[in-house]
Amino acid sequence: MAKRGFFAEMSHQKQVAARQREQANKAAARQHAAAVRQAEAAQRQAEQARAPAAKASAAHQKQAEAEAKRLYLEARAAEVESLNTQLAETYDDELDTLLASTLDVDDHVDLEALRVHAEHPPFGFPELEVPIPGGLHRRPAERHGERPPSPGSR
Repeated sequence: MAKRGFFAEMSHQKQVAARQREQANKAAARQHAAAVRQAEAAQRQAEQARAPAAKASAAHQKQAEAEAKRLYLEARAAEVESLNTQLAETYDDELDTLLASTLDVDDHVDLEALRVHAEHPPFGFPELEVPIPGGLHRRPAERHGERPPSPGSR
């Protein structure tokens, strides 16, 4: 056996590693394909087993659904009856007694007594009570003889 150089040995090891990776990838692909085939076969078998059971129990299933629907409607009706009873009790206890209890009491409210009348102190700056000659109704730019800039000049 001839001695190889360092770079030749490295190249040989790369080739060996590449062959091993390729073999491992092929083995993994074969295992995956086998697992997929097995899962599909199991699914077909389950469907084949369910078909006769579904045909045999279709009538039973419809009967069970009808019974479940009937029981649901009965439960909802009982809930409505319970809520109506609770509402009637609330009406009897609170609303009927409220009217009877307010008839005995004079509950007149004088709105004028509730109004607040504000008293403002006199204005303490007499120099501000005199109007400025020339008026403040003009715009500041016009007071100084300037014209405001036109909209297009900006």
